[in-house]
Amino acid sequence: MKHLLIACAAASALGLAVAQDNAVASEAIAPEETVVETCQVQDKDIQEMIDAYLAEKGWSGGYNTKKNGDVFYIAQGAAVIQAPVNGANYIGSRMNAFNKAMLDAKKQMVEYLGTEISSETVRSYQEGEFPSPEAVKESEDSTSICGKVKALLRAKLDTALRSEGIDPYAAGAESADAAKKLLASEQFSKTVKSCAEGYVIGLQAIYTCEGGVSGDKAEIGVVAIWSEKLQQMATSVMTGQPVAGVAAKKKVIEQIAKDPGALLSTFGVQQKIDEAGDLVLVSFAQAGGAAKGAQGKAKTQAMTLLREFAAEQVSVATDMLNAESTEEFEDATEEYQDTSAYAEKVKAVAEKIDMAGISVIRTWKAKHPLNGRTVYGCICAWSPKQANLATGLKKRMADTPRQPVVKAKTAPEKAKAASATTNKAPAAPAKAPAAKKVKEQPKPTAANYSAGGISGDEDAF
Repeated sequence: MKHLLIACAAASALGLAVAQDNAVASEAIAPEETVVETCQVQDKDIQEMIDAYLAEKGWSGGYNTKKNGDVFYIAQGAAVIQAPVNGANYIGSRMNAFNKAMLDAKKQMVEYLGTEISSETVRSYQEGEFPSPEAVKESEDSTSICGKVKALLRAKLDTALRSEGIDPYAAGAESADAAKKLLASEQFSKTVKSCAEGYVIGLQAIYTCEGGVSGDKAEIGVVAIWSEKLQQMATSVMTGQPVAGVAAKKKVIEQIAKDPGALLSTFGVQQKIDEAGDLVLVSFAQAGGAAKGAQGKAKTQAMTLLREFAAEQVSVATDMLNAESTEEFEDATEEYQDTSAYAEKVKAVAEKIDMAGISVIRTWKAKHPLNGRTVYGCICAWSPKQANLATGLKKRMADTPRQPVVKAKTAPEKAKAASATTNKAPAAPAKAPAAKKVKEQPKPTAANYSAGGISGDEDAF
């Protein structure tokens, strides 16, 4: 990949402020509340970027403990963006790579929760060759009458073949010579099977990065985090249970970088604290292609990430074979062969649930610095408070009558209406008013056209 971009809008004042905030020790700000929005697409090794981030935070993979005794779990993952950087599908493939990297982090977590492992190891060594059972039986039969008859027939057949110029033992001689060349052989094999399955609840992507690999492909990296507070939020998504508030911060929208360039490498769900001290899940997703379709795809991705944060059934199955063989010959040569194999399958399933209160808080677009193609982003938010408001609104709308109610007229009202119609004199035809000359309005042009419509009455809602 070309070294097209080493840093983007991170040098902005807002980006620097966010970076400084994130440098605060993990004891001062809970990890699940950390605001992380990288704005760099770098031609660096992804693992180096992940390691540098963890070193800066003082974290390591697995369980970490804060000074107050609270624990949180760190997992990581990475995946190659399969589409070439300059290809038309690169933008969409980036989101696929994030999903794969996040699945890798979920795999780590479910394996940590419990993994069934079995193995079988076999080693064999041999010098020379043992006679086959057929050869042993033939040797035993040679002393019997039946064996002598077979030998006589074989001798006559050999004589007939030689009279025709055919050596009946030529092929056998070659095989014997070949067999004599092999002195010893050794085979080794080890088969390992492992499987893990469990629910992954409340795992969020606290840091994502995009970097280069060899060739013309790039890679997405993820650092994911679990904590008790994140699990409580995930449980709230599933059950509707409220979550205790914390110290208030700024509005969520004010915690998100205004520069779209700062969002290019931000994927996944992050938990934030709003101005009322309520916990809010914020989901970042992206897509490429035609503008309208891309925005729709980005929104769907963002909503899906919120659902996956709540709970997923994750299963992992791996099969590994380490196998090799060595043969040593009389001419002091050796032949080595590796027949190893590896297979892995990771599956995550999020069953259908009804999620009320998801809202789109911002959409954005930006040119990707590596290929100049447009990236369309969508940021969604969900909180228990918004879920309750949406559920209440849905109930009120469902209870609203679908047809207008018409009041039936009483008998006196009907009689009075009929009398008024009978006694009413026919009205004289109205004189048509003189047509007024309407002043012709100028047609919109590039110079006088305004795309802004009439503002709604704010007092009406």
